[in-house]
Amino acid sequence: MKPPNRQREVQLKFRVTPEERALIEQKMEQLGTTNMAAYLRKMAVDGYAVNLELPELREDGLPAAPVQQQPQPAYPPRP
Repeated sequence: MKPPNRQREVQLKFRVTPEERALIEQKMEQLGTTNMAAYLRKMAVDGYAVNLELPELREDGLPAAPVQQQPQPAYPPRP
């Protein structure tokens, strides 16, 4: 039997909680996409994280701001 002709040969798997899955589905709905694999791939490849360096907060003994992921649209907007 001939292997399938796939553009992407490597498969990644990871686990999420039911709450995380619901949040992913909610964000997909907001973007109007139904293909979870495409959405997760787009977020993993094109999403970015922002590390806020706020030294004035550290001087006061507060912890540094956590890394926050900024969502990107699953598909570029149409012109």
